[in-house]
Amino acid sequence: MSGSVAVTRAIAVPGLLLLLIIATALSLLIGAKSLPASVVLEALSGTCQSADCTIVLDARLPRTLAGLLAGGALGLAGALMQTLTRNPLADPGLLGV
Repeated sequence: MSGSVAVTRAIAVPGLLLLLIIATALSLLIGAKSLPASVVLEALSGTCQSADCTIVLDARLPRTLAGLLAGGALGLAGALMQTLTRNPLADPGLLGV
């Protein structure tokens, strides 16, 4: 059984990382004004001076990074709660939070 778990993890982890990268890219591309990928790449490399680059650097990138950090923090908090209580079904209501 441990062999099948290892195979499942070997497939799931890269797949989920790829999904995270795609979602991050879409977050930078799609908004009130859709931007082409070339503009986003120019903005991230620092070679663009247009208003579209300002949209990417001042609005979309901070929002995307904040979402990634918040999601990671919530996931870590849940994993810590389950580990510390030794209960795989632990939720915030368990501690009265």
